[in-house]
Amino acid sequence: MIVLAFDTSTNQGGVAVLKDRDVLARRVWAREKSHSETLTATIEDTLRDAGIGLSDVERLAVGRGPGSFTGIRVAINAARALAYARALPIHAFDTTEILAASVPVLTSPLLVAVNAHKNLLYVSRFAPRAGRWSRERGPEALTIGELEESVVIEHVCVGDGYDEFASVFPPGLKARLSRDSRLSDAPDPVALGRLAFESRGAPLVWNELQALYIRSSEAEEQLRERLKNRPD
Repeated sequence: MIVLAFDTSTNQGGVAVLKDRDVLARRVWAREKSHSETLTATIEDTLRDAGIGLSDVERLAVGRGPGSFTGIRVAINAARALAYARALPIHAFDTTEILAASVPVLTSPLLVAVNAHKNLLYVSRFAPRAGRWSRERGPEALTIGELEESVVIEHVCVGDGYDEFASVFPPGLKARLSRDSRLSDAPDPVALGRLAFESRGAPLVWNELQALYIRSSEAEEQLRERLKNRPD
């Protein structure tokens, strides 16, 4: 089976093509303006690197968030369009489980922390169980104080939320979060593609695919604030 995998939920975008879990091609990029300017061309380039065409793709794997609101929409809309045009099934995974899938299963639990802005982090906790990561909690949006209360033992930590907020973490929380420079803080499209091969759930059709936002967008928050302050 050939899987086309892509994610644009964070500042790094990525596309990979896999055949039976083997990597045929992979490309990643750092967002400069909008992922929408890069994703379509990169999909075409990655397919060409793999030596195949879109007609050879049998499944899609896509990151559905949480993360950047506009970035999530870019990947979701591309997946819906491709799935509709080619009648392709879709496997969708959240950002935190894609990040966890890149981490070797350790004896310590894993904390994935993604920058949610507005002084929040998107967080999931995973525990090693039977040679796999098992989600214990999340994804959820937490303040630093809420994160400190929920992390009471040492965790390995990945995700861009750490570098964004580590300077203001309370000392106790920071001491309980260990880092490994060999681990990536960005979702890997190869890990995303391999999740599709491991998925036990039924794939989605194009109109079943939904983004995972968790919190309101800045535009929604501003609208809610204006409505709240509007004179009667």
